[in-house]
Amino acid sequence: MDLFQQFYLFNDPEFAGQREKYATIREDLPSYPTVDALLDDLRYQSGTFDRGFTYYATVEQVEQFFSAGEFFGFGFTVGIDLDSSWRLIDVFGGSPADMAGLVRSDTIVAVDGTPATGLNLNSESTFGPSETGVVRTLRIRSLGGNERDVQLTKRAVGLDPVPADRVKVFDVAGRKVGYIFFRTFIEDADDLLRSAVAELAATGVDDLVLDLRYNGGGLVDT
Repeated sequence: MDLFQQFYLFNDPEFAGQREKYATIREDLPSYPTVDALLDDLRYQSGTFDRGFTYYATVEQVEQFFSAGEFFGFGFTVGIDLDSSWRLIDVFGGSPADMAGLVRSDTIVAVDGTPATGLNLNSESTFGPSETGVVRTLRIRSLGGNERDVQLTKRAVGLDPVPADRVKVFDVAGRKVGYIFFRTFIEDADDLLRSAVAELAATGVDDLVLDLRYNGGGLVDT
């Protein structure tokens, strides 16, 4: 909490009411049932300005993510678009979401029957804790407008930092353009990235697009 007060971007004076939260926070701590509830209250307009960028993780979760290259979840990442819809921006290959046929561009309309408009995307209660066996039923709307209910169960999901199906070559105005989707900087990314670059080099690409749009960072040595 002290670090949050010291370094959080939105604690600058221009964000009205944010600094005032800390005046009584220590006395109010017993009223928060979980760390997630506390963090959600301290965020500045959670879901509007701070859309999941600020979070906490246990030491075990961090080690599992960067060393083991996996996390417990449904296997998708979601963002809020300009229409305030919850749209999938990435689906991990072989994950529960992938096996259920979910794809990038799908929209989450409801969770366990509650419309997404009445939920907080950043609250742990929405999708449940990062534990195997957690079940949620999602109402999904495809880009074409069709809706269906999908039941997903959380389990270990491999991060696959450089998915093989996203190493491609495109012909653009007579030039060969190589494309690599680099999902995250973790220990097992190095060899995969080298392999992808070698694969594209062997085809004689003229240009390279390294897609880091959804890369949340990670190990500096990588």
